[in-house]
Amino acid sequence: MNDNKLINSLVDDLKPIKPLPAPWIRTLVWMGSQIIISVVAIFLSSPIQLKYISNIQFLLQVIVANIALLVGGYLVFANSIPGLLSEKKNLISFIPFLLLFLLLGINYFFPTNFPVEEHHRPHCLLELSILMVIGFAQNYYMLKKGFIAFERSMLTLSFLTSAMIPIIILYFACSFSTEHLLVSHYLPVAVITGVGVLFFKFKNRKM
Repeated sequence: MNDNKLINSLVDDLKPIKPLPAPWIRTLVWMGSQIIISVVAIFLSSPIQLKYISNIQFLLQVIVANIALLVGGYLVFANSIPGLLSEKKNLISFIPFLLLFLLLGINYFFPTNFPVEEHHRPHCLLELSILMVIGFAQNYYMLKKGFIAFERSMLTLSFLTSAMIPIIILYFACSFSTEHLLVSHYLPVAVITGVGVLFFKFKNRKM
């Protein structure tokens, strides 16, 4: 078989590949579906409230969490296009998450006199964990359509971003006690992210 026949035999069954939508469109599709799922799931068991809206610490955390969601959500999908983002831009995507944990630390060591209810939803940790895993599953499925090799930083960002939507909603439906936020809202995110990244690391080694 000569070269031309070999090439023709390889490409005869190939089908044209439909290009993926732009990263920002994929981000909006993912965010839209996850917002609906999280709002419905959380609202069914507890109403959304605005009782902490006048607290500057509350507002700062909600704003930074939204920034982390938007920046992380977009950059995860932008990373599915090889060469679009530099390594520095990949590292920048983690800054809002680090800032959010810094705000939690500041609030823990320098609390304000703003009255905060200690009462919280009984199953918020479980709800958050399930919604985070659901968000990551959809995120990972959408990413696999345009990306083959998953880097550790990309997986970490995908896990963290997937937690932001339920975390933001729970700010309005749970206790704003810093101790509760750290133990029941942010600790499970850190654990799931760590376990998830390790799982994919060993999974890729076996393949």
